[in-house]
Amino acid sequence: MGKEKEGEMEFYYKTIIDEIDLDVDLSTPAAVATVKTFDYIARVRLIYTVSDAAILVATEPGWTGLQLRFGGKVIFTFKNIVDLYTIGEVITYEDDDNIRTFHCTLDFTKLTPGGLGLQMEQVEGKKKFDFYGQDDMTGATRFRAVVEGYRLS
Repeated sequence: MGKEKEGEMEFYYKTIIDEIDLDVDLSTPAAVATVKTFDYIARVRLIYTVSDAAILVATEPGWTGLQLRFGGKVIFTFKNIVDLYTIGEVITYEDDDNIRTFHCTLDFTKLTPGGLGLQMEQVEGKKKFDFYGQDDMTGATRFRAVVEGYRLS
C-alpha cells in the first residue's frame, strides 16, 4: 500500500495487477475484460510470443482487428505487430530456441491529465476496460495483457 502527500492531504492507494489471457478463440466476436477492480488504470503491457524468430512483423499475426476498449469505446485497433509500435514502447527479445517475444507498454499516466491514468469511475458509473476481438488467437505461442493500476483507500 502506498502513501502520497499533496499539500496537507494524504491518500492511500493499493496497487492492482490483472493478467488477461488473450490466447483465446475469438472466432465468434467477444470481449475479454479485466477481472479485478481498478479506480485508475496506469499501464497495459501486451506480451506477444511466437516460436519463429523469422516472422514478418508487418503481417504477423494478421488479426482482423483486436480492439482495446474503454467504456465501450474503441481506444485503439491493432491488426499486426507493427501496430503495437504505434501505441507504446516495444521491446523485443529472442532466446536461443528462436522464440521471439514482443513486449509493448502503453502508459496511460503519460497520456492523462495529472498522470493518474484512465479513471474508471465516471459520472455515468464504473467504466469497463476490455479487449474485443473476432479472430482465433490460439496460434500465438503466448499472448497476454497485463493491466496495472490502483485503487484508492
